[in-house]
Amino acid sequence: MRTVLSTILLAVVLQHAAAQETWRRTYGGFGSDLAHSIEQTPDGGYIVAGSSGSVGTGGDCYVIKLDALGELEWSNYFGGELIDELWDIEVLDAGYVAVGTTGSPSNGGYDGLLIRLDDTGNVMWQRNFGSADWDFLYGLDVTENGFFLTG
Repeated sequence: MRTVLSTILLAVVLQHAAAQETWRRTYGGFGSDLAHSIEQTPDGGYIVAGSSGSVGTGGDCYVIKLDALGELEWSNYFGGELIDELWDIEVLDAGYVAVGTTGSPSNGGYDGLLIRLDDTGNVMWQRNFGSADWDFLYGLDVTENGFFLTG
C-alpha cells in the first residue's frame, strides 16, 4: 500500500525581483491539506486558512499563523464529524474573521460558516447561514459596521 503525502506549500516571491524566491515551506501531514486564503498580518507574518484531512476528524477547518520567514507560530483546526472548510480569511484589529462551509452542525445539507478567531486562532464565536439545502460561503469583506459575505 502506498501512502500519499499531501501538504500545503507556500512560496513567497519578492514583487520587484525577477521571480527570486524568498522562502518555501510545507505544512500539513498525510491527508489532503488545502490552503484557500492567505493574508499578511500586521507583524509581517501571514495567516492561512483552508482545510485539513490530516488533523481532527479528517475534514476540518484549518488555520495556520506564520512569521515573516514562513516559520509556523501556531495552528488550529476545528469542525464536526462532517466536512468543514474555510475559503477566505481577513485580519481584524484583534484577531481574524473567516468564512467557509460546514456540514456539522448545520440546518440541513451544508451551511455557510462565519467564524471569529482571536489572535491565537481560538474560536470566539461562529454563525451558520443556510437552509435545508446546500449553502456555501466563499468570500468576505470587512466594513466599519460588519461584514459582506459572498457565496
